[in-house]
Amino acid sequence: MRRKVNFTFVIRELDTQHIAGLIMIKKIDWVGRIGELAYCIGRDFERKGLVTKAVKAISGFAYNELDLKVLQITAHKTNIGSVKVAENCDFIWKRTLLNEFSPIGESPIDMELYEHTNER
Repeated sequence: MRRKVNFTFVIRELDTQHIAGLIMIKKIDWVGRIGELAYCIGRDFERKGLVTKAVKAISGFAYNELDLKVLQITAHKTNIGSVKVAENCDFIWKRTLLNEFSPIGESPIDMELYEHTNER
């Protein structure tokens, strides 16, 4: 059986069902059982806790359905919202990844690595 490399989910606002953003499980290492979470949220939906709820739900899916053991989030230190999501979901800061991300037309930037381990 061929395993998927990425899983993408829509984040919807509960009351209106409007699409608020996306969350993905990507860069899955099936041997090491590690996956990275990436997410984005529309400006109108920021600071409502939707990404935190989505990360918690998708983490359960990743651990229980995909049998992953470690989830990672990478965020730039100035992306306070993303750092707060990681911390609110009990991800632990591990280290700075030097030159990890290259924005289009810009020099590479460092990113902070956060990890959460399934304790079951």
